[in-house]
Amino acid sequence: MADTVPGVEWVVGEEPEADLKLHHGEMTLTQLCSLYAHAACVVSPVGFSVPMTIAYNTPLFVVAGGRGGHNAPEIITDPAMDLSRVRWALPDNYCRCTRADHDCDRRISNFDTLFSEWLHEIVL
Repeated sequence: MADTVPGVEWVVGEEPEADLKLHHGEMTLTQLCSLYAHAACVVSPVGFSVPMTIAYNTPLFVVAGGRGGHNAPEIITDPAMDLSRVRWALPDNYCRCTRADHDCDRRISNFDTLFSEWLHEIVL
């Protein structure tokens, strides 16, 4: 799922394999809410998925990139929220900048382990 705008937003690298790709805003808000409510889990960058999965108590694995000054876990969530089903993959040197044009180091060296551990948690 994505809502990309040619020349403004795009998928970096090769698109992941998927049975169905909806990348141009094909779904209504009601349809999106239904997907979040009934999903077994969600893997997403920071954005719309964070509040939606928290609201529906759907397991979420957030893959963070740069702009930690806007997107850090403690900035976009509140301690009162139930975050027990949310896990984060943060870059090794998580940049706390606020600039979209900054070339933040987004490497996550233990990504496979973090993701596998999270999958094991939500399956149990």
